[in-house]
Amino acid sequence: MRFNLINYININSILNFYYKLKNYFDFFIFYLLFIFVFNFYYFDLFVNIDKNQGYSYLIIFIHLPVAWFMFFYFGICFVFNVLYYFFRYKLLKILVEKSLLISIFFTLFTIITGMFWGKCSWGTYWV
Repeated sequence: MRFNLINYININSILNFYYKLKNYFDFFIFYLLFIFVFNFYYFDLFVNIDKNQGYSYLIIFIHLPVAWFMFFYFGICFVFNVLYYFFRYKLLKILVEKSLLISIFFTLFTIITGMFWGKCSWGTYWV
């Protein structure tokens, strides 16, 4: 008998792991907020002020990582979608929905931080 990974994975155990992981969601949100506050504190104290833009360029230290996470989660969503297309596991559908919500949040946050940076740099929200 040939070993088949798809038959070996117990879907119930994966779903139980997913529901247990939801309990740690608050910790991850707290960690994310801690990183944002630390970034503002660190860059306010240790990064030199730009001659032309002043303090307004410091938002780029938040804008770019959020944009990277946005593309990362859209990539994760793509991978889970392709796997769901072939295997039709309910867990993959749940992961697609959750990663899509996270990527939409990061997209919104990227647009908002880019808008504020554009207002300080060019004098208008959109160029």
